[in-house]
Amino acid sequence: MFDDKFDDKILEHIEEKEKFPSFPLPLTVKKAANSYLYDVNGKKYLDLTSNRENNPLGYSNVNIQNENRFLDSELFNSYDSLKLVEVLKSSTGLEKAYFSSNLQEVYNLSGKLINIHLNNTGKDKVLLSSITADKDLYEIKKIKTESIPVNKDSLLKTLFSRSVGAVIIQLVQKTDEFVFAEEEYLREVRKLCDRNNALLVFDCANTAPFRLNKGLFNYNQEIKPDILIVSKGLSQGFPFSTLVASEKVPQAEGFESKSGIYSPAYSAACELIQNFQTNKINEVITSNIEYIAKKLGELSETHISLVDYYSSGMFFTLVVDISAYEFAREAFDKGVILDTLSDNRIILSPPYNIKKEETDYFISVFDEIFDRLAKFDRMK
Repeated sequence: MFDDKFDDKILEHIEEKEKFPSFPLPLTVKKAANSYLYDVNGKKYLDLTSNRENNPLGYSNVNIQNENRFLDSELFNSYDSLKLVEVLKSSTGLEKAYFSSNLQEVYNLSGKLINIHLNNTGKDKVLLSSITADKDLYEIKKIKTESIPVNKDSLLKTLFSRSVGAVIIQLVQKTDEFVFAEEEYLREVRKLCDRNNALLVFDCANTAPFRLNKGLFNYNQEIKPDILIVSKGLSQGFPFSTLVASEKVPQAEGFESKSGIYSPAYSAACELIQNFQTNKINEVITSNIEYIAKKLGELSETHISLVDYYSSGMFFTLVVDISAYEFAREAFDKGVILDTLSDNRIILSPPYNIKKEETDYFISVFDEIFDRLAKFDRMK
């Protein structure tokens, strides 16, 4: 429809760097495919952040029918939205689902449901285990709230009084390292909530499904929350968030409403969950975890500056005794995008279906960077 000259004019405008804001990476993406991003000059970058968890299967891997594209509405139900409700109910064991294209709307609803439960039960306190301890995020700022660190059973039992009406747990918490809610801790919280008629809320919004390789939404689904908040990665890049709730959660006005969701988001979410249920994704993830861990092990045996490495599913943390920021900068120059947790920790969250040759490539890049930044550290 448009000739190449028009595209060239846009490119010339983009290349005037003062025209656009400064981002963490000096990268203007023109297209994306599979595990790669491509800049305006055609250089490709292997993305080991999965677009910050939004595209856990890489780019362009969603099989969506072109003719089924429209914005959902409060006026009618779409077939795919009803299908996703049933898929979520069967995969989580919960009873109802709310969808939104805006994550904050889902958080607002969680706060509304918690408030209704508190009013119905005469309770007035919420325990919040979140790295940000952000009461405003969950719309519970007017409620008495106590922040608790995750995985501290004894402290939890001390603070859990009869006035507690809900416990909110962010399952993956990030500071200068990742902290994951442990299964035994979650089981203990579930028991306390059942004993005291309190709601248990799992916030999984910041982590893509099965990233930790321990269940669809990164927890053992024998432990059922009353409210489950999911966002990143479920719809493979389409703006989408969901709140799934148990029968214990009261109905709220507007609970069934949904609008502004691009219909392929429902199809993408259904496809992802069904692939998990048929073990298609599980097998790929398990194979890649083993292969990447093996290659990182070989790298650590070669370079003393790779002090340690460990994985939680498809999260890999590298502990280095050189600057992690400098390492990331060098990797970017060589066409590999990664993230840092601190000045000596690097985090990799590659797409689940990363190819072995792509893993070999980024390992070879890391090998070169260690040689450059950490002279005399090579052990063999």
